[in-house]
Amino acid sequence: MTLEQFLGAAFVWVTLGAGLGSLAAALALKAFLEGRWDGPGGTVSVAVVFTAFVVAWGVLGVPASRLWQRRGSLTRVGISVALLAGLAAGVSSWGWLVDVPEEPVFLEAGGRFAFGAYPTREVVSSLEEQDFSGVISFLDPEGDPEQAGLVDKERSMTAESGLELFSAPLFAGDSVNRETLDAVRAIVEEGEGRYYVHASGEESLQSSRLLLMRLSGRGALLPDRLAEVEAFERGRIYRLSEGVYLAPFPTESEHFRYYLTGSVRSVLSLMDPETPADIPWIERQRELLEPNGIEFHLAPLPGEPFDPARAVAAAEIAGSLPRPLVVQSFLTASTSAEAFAQAFLAGVPPMPPRLFDLPLRGGSARVVAPNVAVGPRPIGAEFRALYNRGVRAITHVGAPPAGLDRDRDLSREAGLRWHGRVENDSSLLVLVERGGPWYVYGGGSGAIAERIRERYGPALPEVLSEPDEVDGASREPEERDDSRRRSIGG
Repeated sequence: MTLEQFLGAAFVWVTLGAGLGSLAAALALKAFLEGRWDGPGGTVSVAVVFTAFVVAWGVLGVPASRLWQRRGSLTRVGISVALLAGLAAGVSSWGWLVDVPEEPVFLEAGGRFAFGAYPTREVVSSLEEQDFSGVISFLDPEGDPEQAGLVDKERSMTAESGLELFSAPLFAGDSVNRETLDAVRAIVEEGEGRYYVHASGEESLQSSRLLLMRLSGRGALLPDRLAEVEAFERGRIYRLSEGVYLAPFPTESEHFRYYLTGSVRSVLSLMDPETPADIPWIERQRELLEPNGIEFHLAPLPGEPFDPARAVAAAEIAGSLPRPLVVQSFLTASTSAEAFAQAFLAGVPPMPPRLFDLPLRGGSARVVAPNVAVGPRPIGAEFRALYNRGVRAITHVGAPPAGLDRDRDLSREAGLRWHGRVENDSSLLVLVERGGPWYVYGGGSGAIAERIRERYGPALPEVLSEPDEVDGASREPEERDDSRRRSIGG
């Protein structure tokens, strides 16, 4: 093939592909705006559009390329004109297919809600002719003086046309506007009338579209917006498995963006209704989620005294809930978050490492596997302290020290299951594989700790191995929880 032939073929294929691609993209975007795209649960498929584009490109490209190679200059001129005209038509299709701000764009074929820009007088008149019942305006007249003027103007226009105007600001200060949600949900549940919906910008309009989809019972078809974000204000978000996220308590704006206009189907809160500081947070979230199609469940998991059985129960509850599921601790840098992740992913009674930040009198203890901690010999009341940190079984490894019978008695008084002395490493590895959580001490415990970690570790799932930092500030100890809970705002 000569250079001239190569350049000619490239011109044919690139020009033809650009024209057809522009048309395909315009058709796809139009379908999305009309709610017919398969992402939000419509009838137009990504695979269908892509396949049609490739087939058309091949069917038209092969003969056009051959004609270019085999015919004379006059034919090449004709093919060039045709290709350039097709390219121009493909690009211009964005104008006549997509740019329709003055016309209602329906959420679904024959649906009740249409979406568009701020309505002109002509649009309001056309809505009356099409038997619309009213206009839902998501503008914020309280928070923005300019928007207040626009709401007054459209109130006058709708009144002249005999249409109702529903002013529905999404936020009241920093909080999601519950009155707006209740009013819009009532319109949806009424099941009658057609409404034109608009907001302050394209992003707000898309959010209103997604919100109405949820209120219309189509929440499962919404995009998984949690997959778009790594952290909330109060900590990182961890994806524990397909459709299961571990997240901190969201702010009001995070609730709206990632829950109400996303595909979340259920929330499992690890906060404790027996803790006074937790109660207002729990009730506030329940009142926001349950009326709007998101299941809300509780599996309280207090920090200390820590009960590993509660973490196992929370993991079992999570396994039975609809997904996408968000499991919430107030902060993800917390005992409850660590414990849930250990129980959910390792399937054993967990022992969160942060419970062992404070050393015993004989030195530091460390968690080497989700259900095993290794450390110095406990003394006196430290046996009960280990119980409060989640230990439920204890064993000694190595040569028996003096007073081991006393250790046995103190263990049992503290509620720990005393296993006695283990003869060798192999027996210990078998012993601690399940159950517990175990505390291992004795002269041989340091050597065996690494073998336990290699066999059953790490202490925390790898997904939680990254430091929990938000805006450059590490979310450290749980003592910070209470200070952040004193005010419910945000």
